[in-house]
Amino acid sequence: MNGAFNIVTPPRPAFASAIEDAIGAIAPNWPLDRQIAVNPYWGFIDRSFDQAAATLDRLVGSRFALAPSEYLSAWRAGEIGQAALRRALAECNASVTLDSVVASLKMQRPLFKGLPLLSDILDERATPGAAPRWCDTITQQVSQYCASYFDEHQADWHRGQAGGLFRGWRGGLEHDHALEPLMHAPQIRERVQELPATADGAITWSLERLGVPPEEATDFLQVCLLRINGWASWCGVLSFSVQ
Repeated sequence: MNGAFNIVTPPRPAFASAIEDAIGAIAPNWPLDRQIAVNPYWGFIDRSFDQAAATLDRLVGSRFALAPSEYLSAWRAGEIGQAALRRALAECNASVTLDSVVASLKMQRPLFKGLPLLSDILDERATPGAAPRWCDTITQQVSQYCASYFDEHQADWHRGQAGGLFRGWRGGLEHDHALEPLMHAPQIRERVQELPATADGAITWSLERLGVPPEEATDFLQVCLLRINGWASWCGVLSFSVQ
C-alpha cells in the first residue's frame, strides 16, 4: 500500500454523514478577544437534558451532575434539606421515598471512562514504563501541531498553513524521526504514507481498517473528538465561520 500519498479517497456516503454528525456535536470555542460565549453542549441542543447526559456519559464518561458522594456530603452538611429533596422528587414524579434516595447515594458505583479507543487497548496491553502511553502521546502530538499551526504570532516561528491542517500534519509525521524510537514503533513513518491525502479520505480509510460499522461511526468519531475537545472546538470555529 506504499505510494498512496496522492490517492484521494472520497468518504463513503454513510461515513460522510457520520463525519458531519460528529463535527456537529462539537461546540465552537471562540478566542477570548471575540467575547462570544457558547454553551459547551451546543451540539446536543436537539436532545433533552437526560438524553444529552446519557450520551456523553456513555461516550466519554462525562457527567452533567456531581458525583453521588458530593450530594451525600451536601445532604449530611445540611446544604440540601428535606423540603428541597421532597420538592425535587415531586417535580420529577419519582415513586421513591426520601430514605431510599439517600441510601442510593451511599452505594458504590464503578467509575466509567467511556468507550475505549484502540489507543486505550494498546495502553492496557503495554508493559508498564516501557514507553509513554499511546493516549498521552497522541494528545501531545495533536496539541503541539495545532498550537504551532494556529499560532497568531505569539511564537517566533509557526507552521505554514498553505497545505491545510491535515496535509501539514501528515507530512510532518512522515518526517518525524523522534516518535518511532520514543514509542518503540519503527513503522510509524512508513504507515503514515498509506494514509489518503485528504482528511475525509483518511477518516474513511481508518474506519474501514478498524472495522467500524457505519451505524456506529458517529459515536466512534465523537469519542475521538471529545478526547481532545479543546482543539476540536477551536477547529469548530473555523468550520462555523465558513458556513
